[in-house]
Amino acid sequence: MARHRANLGESPLAWLARRRDANGAPLIDAAELAAGERLRMDAERSAVGPTLTMRWDALPRSRAGTSSPKEMGDAALAAARRVRLALATLPPVERAMVDAICVRGSSLQLAETGLGLRRRSGRLALRRGLAALAVHYGLTAGDTSAHKRPEGH
Repeated sequence: MARHRANLGESPLAWLARRRDANGAPLIDAAELAAGERLRMDAERSAVGPTLTMRWDALPRSRAGTSSPKEMGDAALAAARRVRLALATLPPVERAMVDAICVRGSSLQLAETGLGLRRRSGRLALRRGLAALAVHYGLTAGDTSAHKRPEGH
């Protein structure tokens, strides 16, 4: 049994972005990584609720400033809405892979197993989903033909 080191603070997407395929090309390009990380950050923001204790650093310094707990709830709701809208642009299999890896933090292997996909087919679904997200976020142009499914699938 081989032992592998893992950086538990690293997102599964960042780990995949550092890996290369058999031809030496990155598994995930920069735009796909940026789109996935943007979705991940919004998902994390959507999970943050208002604080229940006094925040001395959040006191307003002028009449224009405000620091009500309601604002944090509004920010979390807005982030959750952005996540829903971004995921809604994806086909079902791609949505499931992007959700599992970017939002829930699963590894590629666990996501493939959990979704009942063949080995390595999850990587293709993830790349298609991330390419579509990059288009949704305006990080790349609208042509994702390099990541489309082959005919007959």
